[in-house]
Amino acid sequence: MEKLLMLMCLLFATLLGFVECLDCHECAAISADDCLDPYSGPAMADDYMSTCDDGSHCVKYKTVIKLRDSGYIMGWERDSIVVTRACQPANDLPTGCVHWQGAGGFTIKCRCDSDGCNSARLLRPSFWTAVMSLVALVFMLR
Repeated sequence: MEKLLMLMCLLFATLLGFVECLDCHECAAISADDCLDPYSGPAMADDYMSTCDDGSHCVKYKTVIKLRDSGYIMGWERDSIVVTRACQPANDLPTGCVHWQGAGGFTIKCRCDSDGCNSARLLRPSFWTAVMSLVALVFMLR
């Protein structure tokens, strides 16, 4: 009976993700703006939330590029930071973060699958994944 209950809870949590549309934060910022980390101000309002198409993830891109412009002669260097938060088709890609390095900078791309999850500095697993993990742990320890 316990295994049946656990299977039903897992099935419910899985199906819940398929019937609801995902809401993600959508904004873009270069250098100083509300969309950068830490994410705050008016960008946290519902005005910046968008309902994504079915089969989408929330994503957050953060790109940091070292600039050596006219002031570099004197040893001056600065970072240009671009942050973008949006919906993106999941295309069977897993949630989580990946990063890559390019000429003079790096990019971090994080995907997540719960409402508003792309607002955080570090993305967290979905709420239902955490709940179901705890339920499974309780049943296994019995």
